[in-house]
Amino acid sequence: MFRTLFTILVVLISLAGIVSSQEVSDREVSEKLVAQVDFSTLVQETLRVSPDLRCVAYAVKAGDKMRMVVNGKEKKDYEWVGTPVFSPDGKRIAYVVKTGEGMCLVLDEKEGERHEEIFDSPVFSPDGKHVAYVARIGEKKCVVLDGKKDKQFDDVLTRSVVFSPNSKHIAYTAKIADKWCMVIDGKEQKQYDGIGIESFVFSADSSRTSYVAQTGENWLVVSDGKEGKQYYGIESGPAFSPDSKKVVYIARSATQACVVVDSKEEKQYEDVVTGSVVFSPDGKRLAYVARTGGKTFAVIDGKEQR
Repeated sequence: MFRTLFTILVVLISLAGIVSSQEVSDREVSEKLVAQVDFSTLVQETLRVSPDLRCVAYAVKAGDKMRMVVNGKEKKDYEWVGTPVFSPDGKRIAYVVKTGEGMCLVLDEKEGERHEEIFDSPVFSPDGKHVAYVARIGEKKCVVLDGKKDKQFDDVLTRSVVFSPNSKHIAYTAKIADKWCMVIDGKEQKQYDGIGIESFVFSADSSRTSYVAQTGENWLVVSDGKEGKQYYGIESGPAFSPDSKKVVYIARSATQACVVVDSKEEKQYEDVVTGSVVFSPDGKRLAYVARTGGKTFAVIDGKEQR
């Protein structure tokens, strides 16, 4: 198995024409103490380091209260403090807190609107300019984007909020009565019996979308609003090629599996290894690992490498 995966890696590197000719530059290494941690009060699961490695934040217990500590500086006391989240550039920090008046988001040390409940951690857009979270309003839930509440739904799937790579679009999974749908830029898409958990993806250029949906006992992939063929199951994907031109996923019948590229099925096998489907960096070539007849092998551009 390892040998097969290694073969795919080698082939894709050669296909891309990657040449290792970079010169290693000298680095300046410096150390700076950003915080001294008191482990007797530290809430260990909240400890986070910013992506740029310049900031450390964590919650500590303060009697019957909790407070956030950022680079050694203690912040305001609350009844409860959630895990801090840094923006991708490490310049902003957000976390959820609870008071007697409800829960709110603390963003860049400023408290936002109080809600009855806030679910999960806030999500920053890739450029760090936007932040969103899911809140409860009475018996309903909604996404709050940059402090503004979106439409209320019967439910909003936690951890479903996704920003596009260019930070201009946002999507999440919502429930209406007994049906589920994707909401993209505030617009409800077609309703289904279910939406695949964390299956929604934007293409690299942010112009396309794809996700898994359930209808009855079958599953299908919806790409750019168009439904693909229904299957017994969708085991992996969807995923876009690096050039955003193709979408791929692994589909399964009751007894076999196959890779589907732009709605076209490749050869069926007893199994296609989940997570093995990879495009070359230019998006023009495709490889994955399949199993059949007790043998495991790579398939590259539709050709079996036995």
